[in-house]
Amino acid sequence: DKTPAYDFAVDGKHLKDSITDWNISVGSESEVGAVRAGGKTVLITLEHKTSDITATVEATIFEDYATCEWTVYIENTGKDNSPVIEDFYAADCDIETGKADVYCLYGSNNKKNDFAVRKTALSEDATVFNAVAGRNSSWLPYFNVDGDSFGFVTAVGWTGQWYSSFRQIQSGVHFKAKQENFKAYLVSGEKVRSPLISLSFYETGKPAKGYNIYRSYSKDCVVNENIEQRVYQCASGSVDDVRKTLEAINSSGVSEYIDTFWFDAEKWFYKKSTSSWRNSAGDWTARKDWYPNGFGEVADMLKENGIDTMLWFE
Repeated sequence: DKTPAYDFAVDGKHLKDSITDWNISVGSESEVGAVRAGGKTVLITLEHKTSDITATVEATIFEDYATCEWTVYIENTGKDNSPVIEDFYAADCDIETGKADVYCLYGSNNKKNDFAVRKTALSEDATVFNAVAGRNSSWLPYFNVDGDSFGFVTAVGWTGQWYSSFRQIQSGVHFKAKQENFKAYLVSGEKVRSPLISLSFYETGKPAKGYNIYRSYSKDCVVNENIEQRVYQCASGSVDDVRKTLEAINSSGVSEYIDTFWFDAEKWFYKKSTSSWRNSAGDWTARKDWYPNGFGEVADMLKENGIDTMLWFE
């Protein structure tokens, strides 16, 4: 309709303020699972009348999970550079929850409250959550809004510098989400996308139910489409230590069930054996005393045994 749930500006004019500058068409609803597991999908196409910009919204409803999701794609279909695109909001919408609180999750700052839940009463001043330097150090991009009329859990599907805000309005909550900084023109044939936004709805006063609805949707409709189940063996130590671990799992008969050896932050890249890994982060040089021939020797040894290598670095 005239108030899309997303927004962006082309050549300084916002979609919401210039909806008549666009030709809008709505495709047919797909069969359940044809595009997204468990969901019915529709493509909404917006063609700019005065440029070669085309926006496509892939929107899916998951009726069994009281959930909907959408992603916005913007493409330059012409031969020349496009006008400048900015203020690219994946979500910019009013949700009529009534007066609401938001439950959010701390990120990880190596503190006692890592990943703890915080409840905040919303006000007319926007409550803002965003990543720090592209990391989820301050907040995780999952929010549970519990209103007087109903509640919803929203997830911002972005691993970079995401931004979200919630503001109390008379009818409920004004919700915004985007990649925090975006301002660019597109060359011919270039396409960009927004974060994926999902909304999982629940009865008011039951925020735990909201989380469980979201988890069910994520487990059944999202995770199984993107990753396969893997089994990881936590590993650490020198080449000889890794060889001994490998020999132990081979002799125990469980090697066929282990897909990957995971080398976490501990020690593999220390500048000195006595230094702190935090002081060495960013070095990326494998310890010479443990890996005299480089870390590739470890990865090759594991590969010969049908096991992949995962290496933590920052």
